Amino acid sequence: MKQKTEYISLKEASEISGYSPDYIGQLIRRGKLPGKQVFQQVVWMTTEADIRRYIEEKRPAKEPGKQAARSPKSLVRFLQSIDPQRITVPFLYLAAGLSVCLFLLIFYVFTSSLDHNLDQRAEQQAQVKGTP
Repeated sequence: MKQKTEYISLKEASEISGYSPDYIGQLIRRGKLPGKQVFQQVVWMTTEADIRRYIEEKRPAKEPGKQAARSPKSLVRFLQSIDPQRITVPFLYLAAGLSVCLFLLIFYVFTSSLDHNLDQRAEQQAQVKGTP
């Protein structure tokens, strides 16, 4: 005998998982989470078992005896999604590029000033030699 599947709304799934209903809908549309559409392309639904299975697959393995700390879900997810290497490497390239630009600017100012001073000296020497 076939067992009837109990579907839950995206709002209920969001209360279970902590994800927003929109994000759960995206997961279903992308095929990452089983679900079905009811009412002719209006509402998506999934099962509690499927949402719990998805959460377990995404959750990192816990160390024995440790409990996860509770904090605002969206901030925690954002901070966990930040990969320090993805931020650090472009930042270092940017810092190196800006350093090179600053060096070139200082070099240009220095050489322009030196060239101007040499031109003035040459003019003074030419004037001194030209007067008897």
